Amino acid sequence: MIKFFRKIRQRLLTENKYSKYLIYAIGEIILVVIGILIALQINNWNENRIAKIEEGKYLNALLTEAKTNKVKLLRLIENRKTILNAVNYTIDHLNKPVLNPHVIDSIYIKLGWTFGLSFTLLNTSAYSEMESSGRLQNITNDSLRNAIVDFYEYLDYVNDIEDRGPVHFWNHDYSPFFPKHLNYTKTIKSWNSDKGLHELDLPPMPFWTLSKTHPLKIEFYNLLSRYYTGSWWILNSQKRLLKQVETIHSMLRDNLEIVNNDKIL
Repeated sequence: MIKFFRKIRQRLLTENKYSKYLIYAIGEIILVVIGILIALQINNWNENRIAKIEEGKYLNALLTEAKTNKVKLLRLIENRKTILNAVNYTIDHLNKPVLNPHVIDSIYIKLGWTFGLSFTLLNTSAYSEMESSGRLQNITNDSLRNAIVDFYEYLDYVNDIEDRGPVHFWNHDYSPFFPKHLNYTKTIKSWNSDKGLHELDLPPMPFWTLSKTHPLKIEFYNLLSRYYTGSWWILNSQKRLLKQVETIHSMLRDNLEIVNNDKIL
């Protein structure tokens, strides 16, 4: 093809047809420019296609993570509601002067629920990989990207508050109180059902028989109140996270449909 155009140029020059040669040269330049533009367009199309494939891969990873976190949050919220009910039940019976043995046993069962740490530990691997590699910008939908960033930033905030607040309180104040003032083995057996766990014939500390001004009763009430406050905050934070992850889940599905359609085109 190149030899063909060269022969045409040489013939026009030998025949002294300079005007036609000039027109031909301009036409040839235009053809070259068009060819370059077509090549660039093909290259851009290919790069966009590769970017869409990569975006789809990460969106799928985030969607899987969102599904897992939704299930975890639903379970955590139910556990936290159980804990709040247990603390409420104990506080409600704290000032009642006479309790039958069945109610006392139920208090042990309720208290047993409060000994389990159930905090907001969710999956973050897909997001962390995208954040550390700078691939968050591969998410072309600004609203989706902002929603994802907001969710994981709020999760970091919740984890930080839990560590410095409820977790620290549980480890340093709440949990150490019971082995000192309660028949702890009886409490463990009430929810663990460990038939092989023997207990001494120790009477439980009768908090309900103490006066309202008794220091031990005041301390127990304050511990329960602080535990309730921390659990209430965690519950509401988990509910907010659940709403966020449900929104992200829906947005991810919609955007995956768009990305997959773009890859086909």
